[in-house]
Amino acid sequence: MVAKTQALNHIHGQKVRTLMKSIHQLQDQVATMKAQDKEHRRSALIQNLRKQQRDQELVLDVLKDTLKTKVGDFHGSLDAVNEFILKKTLGGPKRFRPKTREELELEFVDLDQKYKRAMASLKRAKSETQQPPQEAPRHTSQSHDAPDVGAMQRELEALRVLVAAKENNLQTQATDIQALKTRMEDLLLYATHTFPL
Repeated sequence: MVAKTQALNHIHGQKVRTLMKSIHQLQDQVATMKAQDKEHRRSALIQNLRKQQRDQELVLDVLKDTLKTKVGDFHGSLDAVNEFILKKTLGGPKRFRPKTREELELEFVDLDQKYKRAMASLKRAKSETQQPPQEAPRHTSQSHDAPDVGAMQRELEALRVLVAAKENNLQTQATDIQALKTRMEDLLLYATHTFPL
């Protein structure tokens, strides 16, 4: 009888352990399914928010285009519309806020113009440095050779100073152009990540 009881206790213990193991496995599966459901709901919410943002941007673009074409105050200029929107939205007290699309567009246009001006200035500076200096007319008179040499030396020194200044200016403009390119790439990257189409 004692052996029978021990055997039944042993079988009962095995069944309990098996059931407990099964319960733990099912609890793990339930936790995994809850996490997946939560992630699915979160991704659906994010997709819904992105769709709403695209819809709002479309409405905003249509309204801006309508303002540009229908209201005479803006003279068909998108920059004027952007400045008007900025003026209306920034009427309150100063506080930290990210830049709006309109501010980024205006900044991009401004940087693009600066970049074009810097490139034109760089091309002019390069063409000026590549042109050979004009030779001064030579005097045939022997009596004026000594003063002409002194004047030529002064002119040569002035030209050397001018060339050094131009080279320095050229280097500064090249650095500025590189900085503008980097800033423009950063703005484009920021705009594409912040406002995906």
